[in-house]
Amino acid sequence: MKIIIPNHFVLSLLVIFVASVMSACQASSNTNTQTQNLRITATRTSTRPPSPSPTPSSTSTAKKPPMIPHLGDNLSAFEKAYGKYTDEYVHAYMWIKKPKDPYFEIIADRPHGNIYEITQHYYVLENPPNQGNVSLQIAQKACEQYKPTDSKLLRKITKPTVLGGAPGIQYIYMSRSLASKLDSDDFINYQLNDQNKFDSVQPGTYTLFYLGSNATGYEQCFLQAGINWPF
Repeated sequence: MKIIIPNHFVLSLLVIFVASVMSACQASSNTNTQTQNLRITATRTSTRPPSPSPTPSSTSTAKKPPMIPHLGDNLSAFEKAYGKYTDEYVHAYMWIKKPKDPYFEIIADRPHGNIYEITQHYYVLENPPNQGNVSLQIAQKACEQYKPTDSKLLRKITKPTVLGGAPGIQYIYMSRSLASKLDSDDFINYQLNDQNKFDSVQPGTYTLFYLGSNATGYEQCFLQAGINWPF
């Protein structure tokens, strides 16, 4: 027996089949697109570099301390470090905050204006004897910083080398850089010889002296081109 299927029924089945196939393809396409999007998102997320840490503003705006000048440097270097001097006479320059207070003094050569003597005063004449004197450690902290950076110690003397010399500690140094900044005439032995004359010393020689003793304290310290033991 032959079965005859009407044409309109076949057409209906065909329509249903095509619709099913298209629906399945659409679903597969959407799934692939979502998977691809997820992969792209994951890839971008995983490869993003970390944000840099913020730099503290204080680091970039912090004020640098002034450079410490040295024996032989120009007057301008001391003014840059400490400001304009408050007092002046001949070719000596001083920074004085209050009368009877410790004060700082430098002496410049002519005509260059380079410094051949630096003194930190603690005792002031208007004060009673020894008032204002400091320990050796305080005096060393004040004056050691002004030594030329290439200084070489030649000798240390703790007893007066001249008759009537004041108590103190004398250090004699040599500095090539100092010799290049000052004239040879600035390097003198201020301790009189047998003919009552001052001798010249090798350029670059300088004295670092602490005036006083552990018993009385130290009233000043100074650096000076040449050799000197004060009275």
